[in-house]
Amino acid sequence: MKKILSLLLVICMVAGVMIGCGSNAESTQGETTGTTAPSNPSDPSQPTTPSVTQPTESAPVQDATNPTDPTDPAEPTAPTEPTQPTEPTVPTEPTQPTEPTAPTEPVDPNFVQDTNFYYLVGAGAGDLSASNWNIGYDLLYLERQPYNYRNVYAIDVTLHAGDAFQICHDYDWAGQMGIGYIPGAVTDASNTTAEVRDAAGNVVFYGHAQYDKASTEWNMVLANGQDGVYRITLETFPNDPSRNVITFELLEKLEPQQVVYKMHLVGTFNNWDMGDSNAIYDMTLSADGSCYQVYLTAEAGAAFKVVNQTLGTWHPDGVGNDLYIPESGTYLVTYNIASGVVSFEKVS
Repeated sequence: MKKILSLLLVICMVAGVMIGCGSNAESTQGETTGTTAPSNPSDPSQPTTPSVTQPTESAPVQDATNPTDPTDPAEPTAPTEPTQPTEPTVPTEPTQPTEPTAPTEPVDPNFVQDTNFYYLVGAGAGDLSASNWNIGYDLLYLERQPYNYRNVYAIDVTLHAGDAFQICHDYDWAGQMGIGYIPGAVTDASNTTAEVRDAAGNVVFYGHAQYDKASTEWNMVLANGQDGVYRITLETFPNDPSRNVITFELLEKLEPQQVVYKMHLVGTFNNWDMGDSNAIYDMTLSADGSCYQVYLTAEAGAAFKVVNQTLGTWHPDGVGNDLYIPESGTYLVTYNIASGVVSFEKVS
């Protein structure tokens, strides 16, 4: 009997071992199928909690025909080198204006520098009105031009018809230069009148004989209809003044003045003041429009001339040809417009 009980006990023990192995196999199989083993397998009273198997997402199948499928992982790009900061630029200095250079000219080893000071002397309605033939008035001076081997001077001046002038230097009438120094000045057969014409044949300047002097000392007078701003240029040759040249250039054409005649007596009785405003010496236009007249009461020996205060011209023109009152009394002085001649007769 005891042998039988011992045999049953052995059988039970073997059966228990086999049961335990089966449980372990089921546990392992549960893990592979998503079933979680109980936390304490030795405690048969603890219920097992089944675990929910999460469905796995399948990776999208890449279309082999579309290599640009955005699901492709991009190739990693190489890191770019950091940009080096540029050096700050140094501000450039402003360009300095260049000095005007002298015109190109050949070297003249015989060149002689002219040291004289040249200016316009004359009278007229334009810029010359300030001169009034005053040899000491030098504000209308010619400025030396930037040549190295030439003596060239120039001035821009406003001229109106009848304005007359010459070029002088150093406050002296000696060496005065007039119309004869303009190239192309033509003197008539009687050698009493000279004219300078432009390319179109129009008279621009004219001059009249004065005291048997050469045309190089006659006044330059602007012709009617030639009002404008002119550049007067002088080139001198100190070793040979006969080669001196005066040229002109019209810079701006101006309208002729509306008031051409303003005739006035000037003489010893008003200190030869060209700008005198004493109305008793104003001349009035005659009824027929042919002349200007005025009555003058003066002592014997009084000298006078007629001046056009608009144009700055003198009648008679020139120096040393003053008109004189022969005896004391009252005279009718007449200026003839057509001829430019001044006459006078005693009336009382």
